[in-house]
Amino acid sequence: MAIEQYLKALEIKDAEGRALTHSFDATRGSEQFRPATKQKLDFLAVELTKGAVTVQGFKSAKVANDPLSVEFDGTFATTPSGLSSNAAVVTFNLDQRNATLMWQAMGGPPFAGLDALPDRAELTSSVITVKYAVEFDGMLPGAEAIVTLRKESVAKVLTEQKSSYSSWSGKRTWDEVVGKDYRTLARDSMEVRIPSSQYSAVPPGGTKSVKDVLTDWASAQLVSMLAAQLPDIKLSDLMTGKKDSITQVQDQSRTYKLSTAIGVARNPQGMLPKVNGLVQRDTLDNYFSTLDLNRVPWVDVTVTVNPLARARMKTNKIGAIALTRLNFGSNRLRTADNLKRDVTVLPFEAEGSGALSQVQLLGQFGIKEKDAVVSYDYEVSYTDGTPTYRVDNNTLPQGKTNVDLSGADLGVLQKTLDAQWLPWGLISSARLDVQYADLYQSTFMLTKDNAKAEIVKPLGRKIDQNLQYRLTLNMTSGTPVAYPAAADAWAEVNREATGLIPLRSPLGDAGLTEAIFNLDTDVTSATSRVEYAMELPGGIQRLFSKVIRLDAAKKATDTWSVATPVNADATFTFKKLKVRNGQAEQPLDDQIETPRVTNPEFTFGMTKVEVL
Repeated sequence: MAIEQYLKALEIKDAEGRALTHSFDATRGSEQFRPATKQKLDFLAVELTKGAVTVQGFKSAKVANDPLSVEFDGTFATTPSGLSSNAAVVTFNLDQRNATLMWQAMGGPPFAGLDALPDRAELTSSVITVKYAVEFDGMLPGAEAIVTLRKESVAKVLTEQKSSYSSWSGKRTWDEVVGKDYRTLARDSMEVRIPSSQYSAVPPGGTKSVKDVLTDWASAQLVSMLAAQLPDIKLSDLMTGKKDSITQVQDQSRTYKLSTAIGVARNPQGMLPKVNGLVQRDTLDNYFSTLDLNRVPWVDVTVTVNPLARARMKTNKIGAIALTRLNFGSNRLRTADNLKRDVTVLPFEAEGSGALSQVQLLGQFGIKEKDAVVSYDYEVSYTDGTPTYRVDNNTLPQGKTNVDLSGADLGVLQKTLDAQWLPWGLISSARLDVQYADLYQSTFMLTKDNAKAEIVKPLGRKIDQNLQYRLTLNMTSGTPVAYPAAADAWAEVNREATGLIPLRSPLGDAGLTEAIFNLDTDVTSATSRVEYAMELPGGIQRLFSKVIRLDAAKKATDTWSVATPVNADATFTFKKLKVRNGQAEQPLDDQIETPRVTNPEFTFGMTKVEVL
């Protein structure tokens, strides 16, 4: 079937093709296929100027030539070592896998730690493609341009003989300027000969075809010849009446042959002979063994180090952090800039501008290290005089090679406590006392407009305990309220907590109740000590109080903001209650009111306090 398809593609009839097969003589060379001729023909090799071979390996024929499925590849460009013989030597490296190929093909023992070689069945569907690209100089035989300048051609451009008849003078003839285009003269005076149409294609490195090159040359020659013979006449004057100057023109001819070579690129994609096409398949196993080129006697390691951001270092009062040891197993690593020297210290400085770049360290070690892990030591130095913090014997999980210093223990106590959710309608300020073990103590005064406590304290040791705090609320009325309630108790912040950490209010999740106090129309003034009882978190009862003084002439209304109980209604107790109508003052009994509204309104009357 294949032979029939090839004959059809070459437009060779079956009988003609079989005749060629039958006439083949193994003792004769390739000349037997050349056409018969009486002339002696010499066939020489094309002299190559450039060459490249690309070798790629794929797992199967389905993904062959897919650039995303390449298992290994290598491009080898070379210039032929001899122009006459086109000889060149190409070394196939295959990404350093030649060591495996040579070692195992020469019968070397298995690499320590490697499994047995795979069965041939694993690689029976593998595909290797070989592509060639060559370039040679192509000559253009016989391509020429001929320019011929004749007196009559110029005359035809300038004048044309005309005649007419009249009744009184008979026939009359004269020369008249007709002003034909100069391009007509150029077209009539030049001839471009190109022996084959294939050479008129645009060459790879140029922008004009061979015909354009020769035509441009011929036009320039015509201008040169006219300028030499008619020096006093510009070409633009040829359209004027200076026809007498034609007598100065002499016949002249110039010929130009194009001998410049043009680079021709070709991709001869002839397949190399395959062994399984020359030898019976069942005999291949006697001579060949399948080798996995990925099984190499070394381990390539790339460890990436991600530094802290400079801004974070400065915020945490860190001057520098430096890796003082970085190993893969027991081996040091190196940088791509200097593969001959081990990296002993890798510092990252907080000073400077711009982001700190990650660093990649490389290493190639024996196969015995294939299960090794990355280990490292580092030091942190501070800007506030705290002694340097050293952390040794850090290890990454097996198979992990990313050292992320942004998640390292920096020896810095860093927390932000947030008091913005406290009931600022009930309190005027808050005191925050914090401590960390016996290493750090501090106090912050918080207000509604300054409700955050920023803690940044280098300690030079591992942060392995919780931060403790006490919060005291200064109420707008009444005595302060502390959390925790016991004087020797402290609340704790989880050491793993990050970001804004909200402070717990001593009042729990209580809302805000705003009570309004007014005078009745017949009351001119009133006084009372109003008490408000509330159960705090933990079951502790807390009593708040405020003295209310109202005067119709000065202050007829007053307000009091208190915390709304979570599980009960607000209860107000009026004690030492006195009201006045003009000059007469009247004391009233104590009164307890539990309004059923969120923001109650109380009115002082002459007999009692009314709840609206």
